[in-house]
Amino acid sequence: MKGLRLDYQYYLFPNSFKDIAELLAHIKADGEDFIPLKRLLDDKCKFPYFIEEETQSVYRRFKDIGEIEEVEVHLLSKAEYIERLKALIPKVCLTCDHYIDDGDEDIETLYPWANMTLDGECYRYSKKQSLNEGIGFAGK
Repeated sequence: MKGLRLDYQYYLFPNSFKDIAELLAHIKADGEDFIPLKRLLDDKCKFPYFIEEETQSVYRRFKDIGEIEEVEVHLLSKAEYIERLKALIPKVCLTCDHYIDDGDEDIETLYPWANMTLDGECYRYSKKQSLNEGIGFAGK
């Protein structure tokens, strides 16, 4: 679905407009200072995937915006987001230095919650080194 990136924050694209050009022409013609938007909160997810329960209705002042871009976003339920994120843990996290299996099954307490996209890209990923790969060991 269509979204907007306004100064590094993400929003659902307003349904009443077909594209950014039409939105900006409307704002310029009507002289509207504020436009109602639905902000996509990203403290528990990463672009382009967002959680539908993690949104906020806001009014944005367009004359204060320095950068605007039309983007594609994916809105998922929290349950679906967590299910897809859990499926990535064995594929990505188990080989990462930051991953600690504390036996807690609550995904919201694990670091991938706010650091990994549903495409498997993790912003904190650091590959674990085996003992043989360590610095200062004989043979290296």
